Amino acid sequence: MTENLLALKKYCALHGIDLYLTYPDTLYFEIYEVDPFFEELEAFLNRYFNVIGKSGLYMYDSEYFYNSVYHVNQDGQAERTKNTLKELGRRSTRGHKAVEKWPS
Repeated sequence: MTENLLALKKYCALHGIDLYLTYPDTLYFEIYEVDPFFEELEAFLNRYFNVIGKSGLYMYDSEYFYNSVYHVNQDGQAERTKNTLKELGRRSTRGHKAVEKWPS
């Protein structure tokens, strides 16, 4: 998987494309707080890519999912959008404007 991501980064660089990554919607489990996987994943991704947010930003309780652990329902989509806009707002004034317009 990492080879494919690095190849995508190279392709984007060759074609003048700015590449940003986010984490997938993930069903939250307590074990993720102590398992080193997400910390190691974040370290790798942040070393090579522009990443929007941390993995925990995209972890949700089961009530936000539709038919699998990666497909969020309407409430999950709204939560993800709100969280992503907050993260973008933290990074730039342009993002702040989008967050202000988003319903709470």
